[in-house]
Amino acid sequence: MDSTFEGSTRHGSNEDQLNLRPPSLSHKGHTKPEVQFKTTPRLNDRKTKPAPKLKKKPLRLEKYPELRIRFVEPLFADQEQTLQKTVKELMEPGKGILAVDDSIRLLEKKLKQVFAEPKEDDRRRYLEMLLGANHHMRLYLSGVVFREKVIDQRGYMGRRLVTIVKEAGLKLGIRVDRALVPIPGTLGEWATDGLDTYEDTCARLKNIGAEFVMWRCVYTTTGLNTPSNLALQVNSNTLARFASISQKMGLVPIVAVEVLWEPGQSAEDCQNVVRQILSSLFKSLQEHQVFIEGTIVRVPAIYLPNYTAQTIADVTMNVVNQTLPPAIGGLYFSSLKDLSLSLVVLDAINKCPIKKPTIISFCFSNVIQEGVLDIWGGNDKNVTKVIDELLRRFKSCSIAAMGQCPEPNQTIFVTNITVL
Repeated sequence: MDSTFEGSTRHGSNEDQLNLRPPSLSHKGHTKPEVQFKTTPRLNDRKTKPAPKLKKKPLRLEKYPELRIRFVEPLFADQEQTLQKTVKELMEPGKGILAVDDSIRLLEKKLKQVFAEPKEDDRRRYLEMLLGANHHMRLYLSGVVFREKVIDQRGYMGRRLVTIVKEAGLKLGIRVDRALVPIPGTLGEWATDGLDTYEDTCARLKNIGAEFVMWRCVYTTTGLNTPSNLALQVNSNTLARFASISQKMGLVPIVAVEVLWEPGQSAEDCQNVVRQILSSLFKSLQEHQVFIEGTIVRVPAIYLPNYTAQTIADVTMNVVNQTLPPAIGGLYFSSLKDLSLSLVVLDAINKCPIKKPTIISFCFSNVIQEGVLDIWGGNDKNVTKVIDELLRRFKSCSIAAMGQCPEPNQTIFVTNITVL
């Protein structure tokens, strides 16, 4: 048999051999198999079980007072205008605040200088005597601050203290911070208590006629690396939350800073302490969305025993200008160790050529009351002398707040007190 013929019948014709496709695919009627690719379904095409429906239970804020305090709605335009108006009236040039903010326990301790066992009537007589100048106080003061537990009491003649303040044309303020509590994790540093029920307190104070409130935080510098970052954070957040709640309730907040100075500190160290405190404070005020124009700050003057009043004023104002925003509503200075030094420093601050961010005035407490008990002696016949002495001291503070004290070594209307 021919090899050519055998090859053509066994392996197909030459044309079939030249065809690139397999012989089995060249026959008629044969279809090409379909190739199926395995595809992964898209995320949206997947069939997933629906999430179970959760029953929404209302959040009971009375069980979580810290949440109720933090969730503060922003102020409306009319609320901001009311706060600014009150701040403007409080910060009237040449007028300050008389702080009668001693607790009942401290009042009784003071009265023991005159009475062996002070009674409630003695306390009433003393409080009413401090306000005895009536409308004459309006010339030098814009407001009076009481303790929350004292404001409900009546004077010796049966009149409420609220009524006496209102009749004198002064604004009523309440100091609302409570006891000092230690800060865990620190060495001898303190925070102030009372924010848990403060919103309810604000509503009650608003009803009795209060227009501003004050909260004090204490910073210590007596330990190593104090005030600590933890103490700065805790106290700054406390003051900011207090200010936020107060403004929401229609009350002007006065955030008060008190520093316990360690003897022998340098001017640079004192500057750094006040700078840290105020920087941390205004950072927290901004985070809590506090209305700065409706806020007043009370700070201590930097106490430097071996420096002149002008140097103390310059050092203090440098720190204030570095930390306080120009939008702040007002600035009060607390007293130093006595009225004479407090007046000299306050006068030097207001005379200081350094630019000031806002109006600067006084918020004095014990230094104005110093020596009043000795004049009074528990005798009602001396009440007129006490009132005259208090008016002279109020006038001296007003003059210092305007920077108009006379030259050194001249008396400035304060009995037995001379400018040094």
